[in-house]
Amino acid sequence: MADLVALQTKNPGEFLPAAEDWDALLNTYARPITAEVMARMGRCKIIACYGIGVDTIDLQAPTEAGIIVTNNPTYCVEEVAEHTMALLLACARKAAFYDLPGDR
Repeated sequence: MADLVALQTKNPGEFLPAAEDWDALLNTYARPITAEVMARMGRCKIIACYGIGVDTIDLQAPTEAGIIVTNNPTYCVEEVAEHTMALLLACARKAAFYDLPGDR
């Protein structure tokens, strides 16, 4: 059995008081996850990241502490590529220039 605690935080200091006895951390925006943060989460066995990167996690610390770090290496790859192409085409065709406020 597991309890899911949903918090909307941007830094570990905001979730640490609640997280000190957690077994896992599912993270998107709270960063950085440093060795000091992990030291305060003594029961933590896994840190899972929603996105592609793990660059906001001090990877040496979880390795030494036996904490598994995972990510989602294919998260939104197609969506980001499609959005990039749409923005390039919008710039090339000056679509934003022709979207004048008075035209609505």
